[in-house]
Amino acid sequence: MGRTVVKALTLWQPWASLCVLRPMCDDCSGTGRCCDTFGDNWEPCTTCHPFKTIETRSWPAPKALIGQRIAIHAAKRKPEIELIGEWNTGLVTCFDGDVWWLDDQSQPVGQGFHQMPLGAVVGTAVLTDCVPMTVGHPDATVVHLAMEKDRLTLCRNYEQVDVSDQGPFGVFAPYRWAWLLADVEPCDPIPAVGRQGIWNWEPSCG
Repeated sequence: MGRTVVKALTLWQPWASLCVLRPMCDDCSGTGRCCDTFGDNWEPCTTCHPFKTIETRSWPAPKALIGQRIAIHAAKRKPEIELIGEWNTGLVTCFDGDVWWLDDQSQPVGQGFHQMPLGAVVGTAVLTDCVPMTVGHPDATVVHLAMEKDRLTLCRNYEQVDVSDQGPFGVFAPYRWAWLLADVEPCDPIPAVGRQGIWNWEPSCG
């Protein structure tokens, strides 16, 4: 039998964990899964989404990767000192010894802590699209991410969706690219050595 190979993308922390962690939700308690009406099956939660749903890059994703499930890998490099502190989102990064944590301060004291692994795959997601960033008024006829002052608008399929909540979680600037992530599946950290660009990860090998 051949080995299973998954395309992977390496992100620095806390961005990798933010791709798989969700804010606390009354429907799914931040797990991303809800039980159906009959209590028999678990279904994706439609009320909430991970903190980070758009990865920003200076280069576009390969076309063959669109629609594929990719692995989200946290780099081994520790977060830069300027990333430590509070964002407008109420999220704080901190560390205790060699363990890094993400604290969601919107939750009751002590209940919003999430460990941030380093040098490990933290989950998978489907790369649904990759769109260019532009400046100016949104144009629903063109697939792109429009930037107006503090507003971010995703224009696709003649629809305009406000994605301004993604502002703190990426570098949004003209001529960059927005990688759109969906159907995220977190996992227990799996140690792996990351690489630049898109790389092949074999889950059984790490």
